[in-house]
Amino acid sequence: MFKNRWYFANRLTFLPVIGRGVKTLVARCHSDFHSKVYDGLLPAVVMILITLLIPLFISPLENVFGSPGLLVYSVVLLAIGMYSLNRCIIYSLNEITRAWYGMLAGLFLWYAIESVTRIGQIQTPVVVAFILVILAALVVMTLWKPVFPLGIKFAVMMVMLNWSGRLFILTQVDLAFGMGFFQNTVPISGFMGLAGVFFFLLWMFIRADLKIHRMWAAVGVWFSVLLSMIIFMGIMV
Repeated sequence: MFKNRWYFANRLTFLPVIGRGVKTLVARCHSDFHSKVYDGLLPAVVMILITLLIPLFISPLENVFGSPGLLVYSVVLLAIGMYSLNRCIIYSLNEITRAWYGMLAGLFLWYAIESVTRIGQIQTPVVVAFILVILAALVVMTLWKPVFPLGIKFAVMMVMLNWSGRLFILTQVDLAFGMGFFQNTVPISGFMGLAGVFFFLLWMFIRADLKIHRMWAAVGVWFSVLLSMIIFMGIMV
């Protein structure tokens, strides 16, 4: 009887601590809430919608107009990407606006490259693509801090994540045909994407104190959703 009382008394002592922790988390979420929505959640949603919308036009244009229609579409995407890339390096704009333009530049330029490769039916072997991604990542790491301005960092990150994320999944799919182990890693990668969504949302609303940090969290949310959509929904966006 006394042991039970001691047990419940100790359990009750933790309740105020838990209560204070919950209040702290709620307070941090509500702190600067509008900025967390507009500078964090909104960019993530916009990037996800663009990622879903751009590929929708590729197959219809190719089926109706053939390669010329796809070429025009690629030029339009390239023009939007280059305009955004030019805007993201204008220092008279605030850093949040430059980050927005950088994200848009990386996304549209990636899909311009995707459309062009589809026109030429260019297929790079997975091993070669893997080596190219590593080389590109090494160059980016070298130039990241001393050379790249903020907007270019966002643009480069969007391109690299698009490239490496798709390669990451395709490599597992190719290896799964010969090695049974990789048949299990594909759904695990999808669950890792879902965990990434949860992690970056927590970071966005609880840990990210600066607006630019929330923009980076938005990139993380977008990439995590991208992986999950490709694996669980079968959408090669």
